[in-house]
Amino acid sequence: MGLPDYEGLDLIAEIKDANPGAALLITTARGGVEDKVHGLDLGADDYLPKPFALIELLSRMKAVARRKFGTESAQVKAGNFTLDINARTLSHKDQVVELTKKQYELLEYLVLNKKKPFRGFSSTSTFGAIRLMTSTTVILSTCISKTCVRS
Repeated sequence: MGLPDYEGLDLIAEIKDANPGAALLITTARGGVEDKVHGLDLGADDYLPKPFALIELLSRMKAVARRKFGTESAQVKAGNFTLDINARTLSHKDQVVELTKKQYELLEYLVLNKKKPFRGFSSTSTFGAIRLMTSTTVILSTCISKTCVRS
């Protein structure tokens, strides 16, 4: 994996050292068997040589996510809530809940990582994260008692 000013395979090792649970899918022009085996042995979850169809990349990304997060489908249910990973939506009793992009991303992260200990936020992002978590909680709490439909 050739990157400007850096060797991509070294990056895989650094990512895995910093976050052993990180999901990695390599896309590269190097398609030899030795390259694939080396990338996978370093910790990549999948290896896709170029050229490839975008639909194949998307399918492989979904497969990696299913394996990493232990979900059999793209929909994760919790009580009356359904988080649809593909559509990037949250529903409550079949009504779509209005969330900002950041609120959805935080909720998705928390749902998909529910069995992992929460390590918190860096000091520079803590305040924004707390505000985001609070507003997401308010939205979800409100949706339990009201109809939440995307307009």
